[in-house]
Amino acid sequence: MVKLVSNRRGVEPIVAAVLLILAAVIAAVALYIWLSGYVTQSTSSIPQSAISEEIRALSVSCNSTAKHAKINITIQNIGMTKVNLTKASIFDYDTGDLVCSNSTIKEVYYDSNKRKWKFRDVKEIAPGDVVKIAFNCTGLISGKVYIVRVFTEKGTEASAVCRAS
Repeated sequence: MVKLVSNRRGVEPIVAAVLLILAAVIAAVALYIWLSGYVTQSTSSIPQSAISEEIRALSVSCNSTAKHAKINITIQNIGMTKVNLTKASIFDYDTGDLVCSNSTIKEVYYDSNKRKWKFRDVKEIAPGDVVKIAFNCTGLISGKVYIVRVFTEKGTEASAVCRAS
């Protein structure tokens, strides 16, 4: 029988303890970094509608004559707060240039007592409500495509594309 003799020794107990502590610290730091990224990501995914205003353009029409154009756009408040419409603007679809801007926008509504369409100032739109607004503009060319943008008091916008007729 042959006896093998080895001169190799194991790791010193103090070195082993230091390596175990170092591995635990590295694991803790890695876990902290991963969890802090996860928490940030999950809290930033709160829907914006819960904390800010949102509007959507449902339809738009651009009817132009030789002197001016009448723009009708239907807006819905899809957010959770009331919104105040303050301005509407028309931009050239091809160049992005501002064609006209109008801060006098009126809500179009039907007066059933007088049996005719009327206009009134747009005050505020409650969540879920839909309003049809109208405003006039000059400088539209029949057949050309335009972007109609409506802005709220806080700067939120809704836009739609129309071809001037």
